[in-house]
Amino acid sequence: MGADTFVPQIIRSEGFEKLKQQIVDNGLCSRCGTCAAFCERLEMDEDGPKLVKECVMNDGAIKCGEMGTCYDNCPILSFSPTDLDKKVFGETRVDKVLGTFKKIVAVKSKTSEILNKSQDGGAVTAFLLCALEEKLIECAIVASRDENWKAVPAVAYDKKSLFDSMGTKYSAIPSVTTIGRMIYKHRTLALVGTGCQIAGFKQSEQSTLKVLIDKKKESKNPFNILTIGLFCYENFKYSKYEEKVKDTFGINLEDIVKNDIIKGKVIINTKDGKEHTKPVQMFNDIVEDCCAICEDFTASFADISVGSVASHDDYSTVIIRSDKGLELLDKAIKKGYVEMIEKTMPKIINKVESSKDKKRDSVRKKIEKEGGYLPTYS
Repeated sequence: MGADTFVPQIIRSEGFEKLKQQIVDNGLCSRCGTCAAFCERLEMDEDGPKLVKECVMNDGAIKCGEMGTCYDNCPILSFSPTDLDKKVFGETRVDKVLGTFKKIVAVKSKTSEILNKSQDGGAVTAFLLCALEEKLIECAIVASRDENWKAVPAVAYDKKSLFDSMGTKYSAIPSVTTIGRMIYKHRTLALVGTGCQIAGFKQSEQSTLKVLIDKKKESKNPFNILTIGLFCYENFKYSKYEEKVKDTFGINLEDIVKNDIIKGKVIINTKDGKEHTKPVQMFNDIVEDCCAICEDFTASFADISVGSVASHDDYSTVIIRSDKGLELLDKAIKKGYVEMIEKTMPKIINKVESSKDKKRDSVRKKIEKEGGYLPTYS
């Protein structure tokens, strides 16, 4: 065959059926929403993604549509954190748990409205308030909840909508789907999410969205997407958490005014003024396999990661990973949104994450024994 007639080999993309077979049907879906973020043929519910139109791959396509790459971007499927580190930060991480970082500090909001509703130092809300009021972003994708404590994705455009979303939620939501829809309306956004949500979005940013973002780099209005990651040990399926709280505490979720998981305890405050406490181990039987095998406790691909571990009470531990994150921290301090102290105890973060090793190994052995799909991250 002559050079003028050579046809390069095209590797066929995997479609939703393969994703469903390996991840969804095996109970490994974290419901981050990455798969549905850029595909109008998928919708999310509590059990994960569902096809609402026929997948183009089932119609004999070689490649998916320009924005539809559900399989390629799923953060639960095997991928290389080292490769993603290089793409996102231009370097490889020095610590498996802490990831790539420029500094680790303790941060506390200087706004009483935030501190009165926050679990720790209110750093995430303070950063977002700074970014919104200083016009660094047009909106932020956050987690809100309904009156029954069911977490739902929300878009915060101002102080009121941001404050309405405050408080920790413990059920998974498809936040990446929301930013996937909003990115066509706005150029400057923030995404707040757990490790799987941030990893899924970052993989999309480096593949599905790359052409779109690169095309606008030299324009007057380029894309600027800030990611704030949340330390996450585990999340729960809402229906299972609702049933567990009722069985364990005798409480309906609609009667709760505050719900925290701190220092190994589930702490629930109810409308009658009472506080109810149980060891978090009592909830082990409803932890999803995707959370059990997760190795990204600190949301290591975010610009800024925030958690309650390794700082003094009333402060949030903040890991600054990128120049973008560093700029926001500096502005938030200078403008009086937060106060900062340098003293943190990062070794505690490693210790907390390593406490998961036994369960992680147990779940991986169970999946292997059952012949299910077992993802690897190296």
